[in-house]
Amino acid sequence: MPEDFTLQIVLDYRNSLVGKLELELAALKRERQRVESSLEHLHRVEYELHVALAREQRCEDLDLISIEQLNQDLKVCTRKIEACLRTIEDLDVSIARKQIELTQAKQDEESIQKLKDAYLKRQKHRLSRLEAIQQDDIYTTQGQRLSLHADWTV
Repeated sequence: MPEDFTLQIVLDYRNSLVGKLELELAALKRERQRVESSLEHLHRVEYELHVALAREQRCEDLDLISIEQLNQDLKVCTRKIEACLRTIEDLDVSIARKQIELTQAKQDEESIQKLKDAYLKRQKHRLSRLEAIQQDDIYTTQGQRLSLHADWTV
């Protein structure tokens, strides 16, 4: 009866760690995509505010309150854009770190998998040898029986 691979628990842990890290990486990438979408929306809003401000400034009857409100809205929009850009930078760093962590975890898992594959190959070879020995024993026993049977019939 073949023995169990003694590092199977470690291999299972490594496999689950790789799965966990892949999920975390996917979540970071989804978050980055969400922030990028927000950034695109903010750029459209910023453009619209610039257009509205330019239109207000070209009017014959200047509405200073409206112009001031548009300037304030533009400043808020600019701060939100800057915050999105910082968040994207932070997410890029997190994604890069997570990719490195995932690569290392995959390499660790692969190392143990190679050990398991080598172990299984040795086990298969050992079992094949045992089977061959048993087969030889069977043939030898059959040969002896035939030989004894032939001696008795003579």
